[in-house]
Amino acid sequence: MCGIDETATLYLFSVFAQVLAALAALLAIFVHYQSSQIQVTLIGFGRNILSRWKEGHYDEKKIIEMLDWKLLQPRLRDAIDSGSLVDIRSVIVAFAESYNSGNQGPRSFKSVLTRFDRGQNRLAKLQLMARSSIVLAVFGILSACIGITALQLRYLDLVVVVCMISWLFFLATLFVISYTAIVGLNDDWH
Repeated sequence: MCGIDETATLYLFSVFAQVLAALAALLAIFVHYQSSQIQVTLIGFGRNILSRWKEGHYDEKKIIEMLDWKLLQPRLRDAIDSGSLVDIRSVIVAFAESYNSGNQGPRSFKSVLTRFDRGQNRLAKLQLMARSSIVLAVFGILSACIGITALQLRYLDLVVVVCMISWLFFLATLFVISYTAIVGLNDDWH
Protein backbone atom coordinates (compact mmCIF):
# COMPACT_ATOMS: atom_id res chain seq x y z
CA MET A 1 0.00 0.00 0.00
CA CYS A 2 2.78 2.42 -0.99
CA GLY A 3 4.47 2.64 2.41
CA ILE A 4 1.33 3.44 4.45
CA ASP A 5 0.35 0.81 6.97
CA GLU A 6 -3.42 0.68 6.63
CA THR A 7 -4.11 -0.75 10.09
CA ALA A 8 -1.86 1.72 11.90
CA THR A 9 -3.35 4.65 10.00
CA LEU A 10 -6.86 3.43 10.72
CA TYR A 11 -6.04 3.25 14.43
CA LEU A 12 -4.42 6.67 14.30
CA PHE A 13 -7.57 8.29 12.90
CA SER A 14 -9.69 6.35 15.37
CA VAL A 15 -7.56 7.55 18.28
CA PHE A 16 -7.81 11.17 17.09
CA ALA A 17 -11.59 11.00 17.10
CA GLN A 18 -11.85 9.24 20.46
CA VAL A 19 -9.36 11.45 22.28
CA LEU A 20 -10.91 14.65 20.91
CA ALA A 21 -14.38 13.49 21.94
CA ALA A 22 -13.15 12.60 25.44
CA LEU A 23 -11.33 15.93 25.82
CA ALA A 24 -14.40 17.86 24.66
CA ALA A 25 -16.54 16.00 27.20
CA LEU A 26 -14.09 16.64 30.04
CA LEU A 27 -13.82 20.28 29.08
CA ALA A 28 -17.60 20.64 29.09
CA ILE A 29 -17.73 19.23 32.62
CA PHE A 30 -14.90 21.49 33.80
CA VAL A 31 -16.42 24.63 32.27
CA HIS A 32 -19.86 23.83 33.66
CA TYR A 33 -18.39 23.43 37.16
CA GLN A 34 -16.30 26.60 36.92
CA SER A 35 -19.21 28.58 35.46
CA SER A 36 -21.54 27.51 38.26
CA GLN A 37 -18.90 28.49 40.84
CA ILE A 38 -18.50 31.92 39.27
CA GLN A 39 -22.27 32.43 39.12
CA VAL A 40 -22.64 31.46 42.78
CA THR A 41 -19.93 33.95 43.71
CA LEU A 42 -21.50 36.73 41.64
CA ILE A 43 -24.93 36.07 43.14
CA GLY A 44 -23.17 36.19 46.52
CA PHE A 45 -22.21 39.79 45.79
CA GLY A 46 -25.91 40.62 45.50
CA ARG A 47 -26.74 38.63 48.66
CA ASN A 48 -24.04 40.47 50.56
CA ILE A 49 -25.40 43.86 49.51
CA LEU A 50 -28.94 42.83 50.42
CA SER A 51 -27.96 41.50 53.85
CA ARG A 52 -25.86 44.59 54.64
CA TRP A 53 -28.79 46.71 53.46
CA LYS A 54 -31.20 44.91 55.82
CA GLU A 55 -28.73 45.15 58.71
CA GLY A 56 -28.55 48.92 58.31
CA HIS A 57 -24.93 49.25 57.17
CA TYR A 58 -25.80 51.93 54.62
CA ASP A 59 -26.46 55.56 55.47
CA GLU A 60 -30.20 56.23 55.25
CA LYS A 61 -29.75 59.88 54.19
CA LYS A 62 -27.66 58.87 51.20
CA ILE A 63 -30.04 56.10 50.25
CA ILE A 64 -33.12 58.33 50.44
CA GLU A 65 -31.50 60.58 47.84
CA MET A 66 -31.61 57.66 45.40
CA LEU A 67 -34.69 57.88 43.20
CA ASP A 68 -35.36 54.15 42.91
CA TRP A 69 -34.82 53.28 46.59
CA LYS A 70 -38.17 51.54 47.02
CA LEU A 71 -37.74 49.63 43.77
CA LEU A 72 -34.13 48.54 44.16
CA GLN A 73 -34.45 46.27 47.19
CA PRO A 74 -37.24 44.06 45.75
CA ARG A 75 -35.49 44.12 42.39
CA LEU A 76 -32.26 42.92 43.98
CA ARG A 77 -34.12 40.23 45.95
CA ASP A 78 -35.84 39.01 42.77
CA ALA A 79 -32.56 39.05 40.86
CA ILE A 80 -30.88 36.96 43.55
CA ASP A 81 -33.78 34.50 43.65
CA SER A 82 -33.82 34.10 39.87
CA GLY A 83 -30.02 34.10 39.55
CA SER A 84 -30.09 36.96 37.04
CA LEU A 85 -26.57 38.34 36.85
CA VAL A 86 -27.71 41.18 34.56
CA ASP A 87 -30.25 42.42 37.11
CA ILE A 88 -27.83 42.07 40.03
CA ARG A 89 -25.28 44.09 38.07
CA SER A 90 -27.84 46.79 37.28
CA VAL A 91 -28.59 47.24 40.99
CA ILE A 92 -24.87 47.36 41.81
CA VAL A 93 -24.43 49.97 39.05
CA ALA A 94 -27.31 52.03 40.47
CA PHE A 95 -25.65 51.96 43.89
CA ALA A 96 -22.19 52.71 42.49
CA GLU A 97 -23.54 55.72 40.60
CA SER A 98 -25.93 57.07 43.24
CA TYR A 99 -24.62 56.05 46.62
CA ASN A 100 -21.40 57.79 47.57
CA SER A 101 -19.90 55.79 50.39
CA GLY A 102 -17.09 58.30 50.76
CA ASN A 103 -14.30 55.78 50.24
CA GLN A 104 -12.92 53.48 47.60
CA GLY A 105 -12.20 50.59 49.94
CA PRO A 106 -12.98 46.91 49.37
CA ARG A 107 -16.59 47.41 50.48
CA SER A 108 -17.37 50.37 48.24
CA PHE A 109 -19.88 49.78 45.49
CA LYS A 110 -17.42 50.78 42.78
CA SER A 111 -15.04 48.11 44.04
CA VAL A 112 -17.84 45.53 44.10
CA LEU A 113 -18.84 46.55 40.58
CA THR A 114 -15.26 46.15 39.36
CA ARG A 115 -15.00 42.66 40.88
CA PHE A 116 -18.43 41.74 39.54
CA ASP A 117 -17.43 42.81 36.02
CA ARG A 118 -14.19 40.82 36.26
CA GLY A 119 -16.20 37.76 37.24
CA GLN A 120 -18.61 38.23 34.34
CA ASN A 121 -15.70 38.67 31.93
CA ARG A 122 -14.09 35.50 33.23
CA LEU A 123 -17.37 33.65 32.82
CA ALA A 124 -17.76 34.88 29.24
CA LYS A 125 -14.16 33.98 28.41
CA LEU A 126 -14.59 30.46 29.81
CA GLN A 127 -17.74 29.90 27.80
CA LEU A 128 -16.17 31.25 24.60
CA MET A 129 -13.10 29.05 24.99
CA ALA A 130 -15.27 26.01 25.67
CA ARG A 131 -17.29 26.65 22.52
CA SER A 132 -14.12 27.15 20.51
CA SER A 133 -12.54 23.94 21.70
CA ILE A 134 -15.70 21.94 21.07
CA VAL A 135 -15.91 23.32 17.53
CA LEU A 136 -12.25 22.44 16.96
CA ALA A 137 -12.82 18.97 18.38
CA VAL A 138 -15.81 18.42 16.09
CA PHE A 139 -13.79 19.45 13.05
CA GLY A 140 -10.95 17.20 14.21
CA ILE A 141 -13.35 14.28 14.56
CA LEU A 142 -14.82 14.99 11.13
CA SER A 143 -11.36 15.15 9.57
CA ALA A 144 -10.50 11.82 11.22
CA CYS A 145 -13.69 10.33 9.74
CA ILE A 146 -12.74 11.71 6.33
CA GLY A 147 -9.29 10.19 6.77
CA ILE A 148 -10.78 6.78 7.54
CA THR A 149 -13.03 7.04 4.50
CA ALA A 150 -10.13 8.12 2.27
CA LEU A 151 -8.05 5.24 3.58
CA GLN A 152 -10.78 2.74 2.82
CA LEU A 153 -11.26 4.20 -0.66
CA ARG A 154 -7.47 4.11 -1.21
CA TYR A 155 -6.99 7.85 -1.76
CA LEU A 156 -3.48 7.82 -0.32
CA ASP A 157 -2.60 11.44 -1.06
CA LEU A 158 -5.77 12.57 0.68
CA VAL A 159 -4.96 10.32 3.66
CA VAL A 160 -1.65 12.11 4.24
CA VAL A 161 -3.25 15.57 3.96
CA VAL A 162 -6.14 14.63 6.22
CA CYS A 163 -3.73 13.12 8.75
CA MET A 164 -1.89 16.44 8.95
CA ILE A 165 -5.16 18.36 9.24
CA SER A 166 -6.31 16.02 12.00
CA TRP A 167 -3.05 16.63 13.84
CA LEU A 168 -3.53 20.37 13.53
CA PHE A 169 -7.08 20.18 14.89
CA PHE A 170 -5.87 17.90 17.67
CA LEU A 171 -3.07 20.28 18.68
CA ALA A 172 -5.29 23.35 18.38
CA THR A 173 -7.92 21.69 20.56
CA LEU A 174 -5.28 20.79 23.16
CA PHE A 175 -4.03 24.37 23.16
CA VAL A 176 -7.52 25.84 23.61
CA ILE A 177 -8.36 23.31 26.33
CA SER A 178 -5.11 24.12 28.15
CA TYR A 179 -5.79 27.84 27.93
CA THR A 180 -9.36 27.31 29.14
CA ALA A 181 -8.08 25.32 32.11
CA ILE A 182 -5.63 28.09 32.96
CA VAL A 183 -8.37 30.72 32.76
CA GLY A 184 -10.72 28.51 34.76
CA LEU A 185 -8.20 27.83 37.51
CA ASN A 186 -7.02 31.45 37.72
CA ASP A 187 -8.76 32.66 40.84
CA ASP A 188 -7.59 36.27 41.11
CA TRP A 189 -10.77 38.00 39.95
CA HIS A 190 -12.60 38.35 43.27
